[in-house]
Amino acid sequence: LDVLNVTDLVSEEYGVDTSRVYLHGQNPSGSGALHLGAKYPDRFAALVISSAPIVFDSYPWDRLKGKVSLMVIHGDQDTTNPIEASRKMADAAKAAGVETVFGTVPGGTHLEAYLTYASQIFDFLDARRK
Repeated sequence: LDVLNVTDLVSEEYGVDTSRVYLHGQNPSGSGALHLGAKYPDRFAALVISSAPIVFDSYPWDRLKGKVSLMVIHGDQDTTNPIEASRKMADAAKAAGVETVFGTVPGGTHLEAYLTYASQIFDFLDARRK
């Protein structure tokens, strides 16, 4: 709730367009972003998950469907988490009807992939709003 309260305070103070609130999580914070996205799908236009595959068999994809777009990215040089796990998670989201984009980051390592893929992330986010 702290994250949501701070988001509300910042949105109000700076006149944020609340139809363009996005959430990004890298590695373990990706699980947190997916949790918040499913719990509060009306609060986010899109989620970006970097190098953070989850056990998705019981994930409530239906909570995101038609509400929250998803981008999953993973570096092809990540030796911490397997890229195939992120790809399978993205495929499961897509199969459940969630608008999903999967991006392989050439040369991307576990901690740097999202930094080197920033322009593609911003392009994805620019195209989405609630």
